[in-house]
Amino acid sequence: MERIFPYFKLRRKEDEDALLFKSKILRESEEAFSKMYFYFFLYPFLEVRKIKPSNNLSILKFDVWEESSLRVSKIRHLPFLIKKIFNPKEIYFVDIDKELVKMARKNMKFFGFRKAIVIKGDIRHLPLPNEKFDIVIDFSTTDHLPFKDLKKTIKEVYRVLKEDGIYLMYHLNSDYFNIKRWNYYYENVDISSEKLPSFPRRLEKIKDLLLAEKFAILKEGYCFPFYFDSTLFIYYRFLLNKIYEFLSRQFIFNLFNYPFLHVFFYLVALKKKTI
Repeated sequence: MERIFPYFKLRRKEDEDALLFKSKILRESEEAFSKMYFYFFLYPFLEVRKIKPSNNLSILKFDVWEESSLRVSKIRHLPFLIKKIFNPKEIYFVDIDKELVKMARKNMKFFGFRKAIVIKGDIRHLPLPNEKFDIVIDFSTTDHLPFKDLKKTIKEVYRVLKEDGIYLMYHLNSDYFNIKRWNYYYENVDISSEKLPSFPRRLEKIKDLLLAEKFAILKEGYCFPFYFDSTLFIYYRFLLNKIYEFLSRQFIFNLFNYPFLHVFFYLVALKKKTI
């Protein structure tokens, strides 16, 4: 039987860390952090909204990392923003970790979705029918899969999307992501004898894979991440001095949009009509 990394233990550990030594920062600056996270990391959602302006959408989101923790959700605002931007008719969440699924189900009522269903399942073999969804959101989920499993998942995304459906993918960028530092951190949090599976890749490699599966690339770009690590210090100093109150959103975006901060890339891909 395939061993699965215990993501729920990592979730609990990160929640404890945030509670112990980051709570003062988060309490004082939660609103500003949420706004900056939105500006720097979630603006591709607005690009998708331009393509899919309907309020009658069916959405599938991979994993429930944010949804399993109200503390993280209130800072990153991801489920709240999906609700605000799309207000979907229905949204499905799929995660392989049964404990995270339980945690997310308890939190769903706080997000305000019209219909939300959380499923324990494997994104490589989605337990969902063909052509069900208008949008699939992959928020740094498939960068935890080895390449052969990534290919399987992309085929599954294509299968469950409707014609003209959108696949929004965020992925770790191997050009700038420090995998050694990442592995060192997770080796020292003492939650598992296994390494956290992480597979940063280049943007062009993922584009080629999507094109081979008959997707059309509509939009691509890079994002500045938000982690509870040294990048938090950059945000904190920025917010402590309240610089963000005096600068335009575009200027702030440009300020943080230097290549060495491009730890993630995003792709907006369209399932082309079959002839």
